[in-house]
Amino acid sequence: MNFLSEFVRTARRLPNRTAAVWGDRTLTYGELVECVGKTASLFRRLGVRPGDRVAIALNNRPEFLFAYLGSVSSGAIAVPLNYLLKADALAFCLEDSGAKLLVANVLAGPEFSKVREQLPGVEHFFAGDEFQPGIPRLTEAITAEGCHIDLYPAAAQETAVVKYTSGTTGRPKGVMTTHDNVIALMEGLTAAHAPRAEDVVLLVVPLFHGAGDMCVMNNCLWVGAAFVMQDPFSPPAVFDAIERHRVCVFGGVPSMLHALMSYPGSEGRDLSSVRYCATGGDSMPQEQMERFERKFGVPVLEGYGLTEGTAASAFNRLGLPRKSGSVGPALPGVTIGIMDEEGNLAPAGERGEIVLRGRQNMAGYWRNPQATADTFEKGWLLTGDIGYLDEEGYLYVVDRKKDMIIMSGENIYPRELEEIIARHPAVQQVAVVGVPDRRRGQLPKAIIVLKEGHTLSEEDFLAFCREKMAFFQVPKLVEFRSHIPTGPTGKVDKKAL
Repeated sequence: MNFLSEFVRTARRLPNRTAAVWGDRTLTYGELVECVGKTASLFRRLGVRPGDRVAIALNNRPEFLFAYLGSVSSGAIAVPLNYLLKADALAFCLEDSGAKLLVANVLAGPEFSKVREQLPGVEHFFAGDEFQPGIPRLTEAITAEGCHIDLYPAAAQETAVVKYTSGTTGRPKGVMTTHDNVIALMEGLTAAHAPRAEDVVLLVVPLFHGAGDMCVMNNCLWVGAAFVMQDPFSPPAVFDAIERHRVCVFGGVPSMLHALMSYPGSEGRDLSSVRYCATGGDSMPQEQMERFERKFGVPVLEGYGLTEGTAASAFNRLGLPRKSGSVGPALPGVTIGIMDEEGNLAPAGERGEIVLRGRQNMAGYWRNPQATADTFEKGWLLTGDIGYLDEEGYLYVVDRKKDMIIMSGENIYPRELEEIIARHPAVQQVAVVGVPDRRRGQLPKAIIVLKEGHTLSEEDFLAFCREKMAFFQVPKLVEFRSHIPTGPTGKVDKKAL
C-alpha cells in the first residue's frame, strides 16, 4: 500500500479543504493533489521509473511538496537532502543514491553549480526558484502535464524515501524508509496524539528532517489536516502565524524554543489556540521546558526518535502522566529495550544502549550491507544512545554514545550536566562537550549563554556545580558566549564546539 493513499482519498473527498500554506499562498487538497499528479506525470515522461531516485535540495516551499509527493506517488524514491550541504557532501549523496533527477533552489545553487559537471548520473535538473540560467523551474515545467494522479501500488516493503544521516561519524549513510515504515509511524502518531482533520500545524523544522516530512507533513496529509510552512525559523514569524492561522500544534528543536522564550516581543502574544508544543532532536533541560510552559501556558511534549526508526519512537502525550526528564513511553507499535554491553536486555532502571523493535525500523542503509548488519543485533535496531526505562516503560535518554566523555576512566554524560547547569537562575542555554586532554583523556567543558541582564563569575559557577554534581562531573573548563552554534536543523552543533 502506497503511504499516500489516505492523502489521495482526502483530496478526492474534500478537495476544498486547506492542505498547506506558504506565505500568502494557500493550497487546497484538490490543488495539491493536482500539482502532485502533474509532477509525477513529468517525471514519468522524463523516464523516471519505479525505484529510481529523485533528489530534492529545497527549503520549506510548495515545490518540495510537489517533488517529494510526486516521486512517491509514481513509485520513485524521494531523496530529501539538506539544502545547505557543501559541494563535496552534495556530490557524495547524489552519486551514492544514484539520483536520476534533482530539484534544487537558490540555497543549494552555488554548491550545486560546483559539482554539476561531476554528476553524469543526474539526467534532469529543475529549480524550485530562479537560481541559475538554463535550469527550468519545476512549477513551469509541470503546467502542460496531465493532472490525474495514478498512485503507484507499492508493496509494503518497497523503499519510499532514502534520507541521509548527518555523517558526524563518517560518510553519510542513506536510510531506506519503506511505505510500511511510514504507515506504522502514521498509525502510532495518530493513536498517541489524536490529531484532528481541522487542526492547523505550524511547520518550522526543515522538510528534509524527519520531524518535518514524517511527523508534520505526512501526518497532516494522513489525517486531512493543514500545515503552515515557514523557512527560515523566525520568532516573530512564528508568533504571527500562530495568531493568524490559529495554530493548534507546533514543534521545534530546543534551540527554537529558547529563541521564542528570549525574543523581546514575545510578551502578550496570543497562543491560546495551541494544544501543545512538541520538541525533540536534542536535549532540553527540564527547567527550561517548565519555564516555556509557565511563560506561554502551552504544554511541551518531548519525544525521541532517529531517522533509522522513522523519526519518532517515544513521545510524551496529553492525557498521560509526564515524568521529569523522560521522553515518554514508546509509541504504539514500537518496542523499546535497553541492551547491556553483553547484548542482553537490561532490567528497569539500568543504563545501557537504547534499542528498538517494530515495523518502524528501517529496511537498512542504501547500498551498505555492512553498516546495516552493524546496526542490528538479535532483531533490535541499535540507536547509539544511552538511556534507561522505568518500571512503567517511560524512556529516559542519558546521552549519545559518541557524546559521552571519558575522563580518567569515569563516564560523564553531558546531558546530565546540562540538566543541572540549566537550573542556575542566570543560565539561558548550556552545552557540555569533551575536550581532549593528554593525561586524563578528556575534560568536560561547559559553554554557557547567560540570560539578559544577568552576570555569573566562573568561580560562582563552579561553586554551584560542586554543590550539585559529583566531583568528577564538575566542568574543568568554562566558557561564556553570546550564543551557541547550531546546525541546519537547529540542533546544538557539538561537533563544531
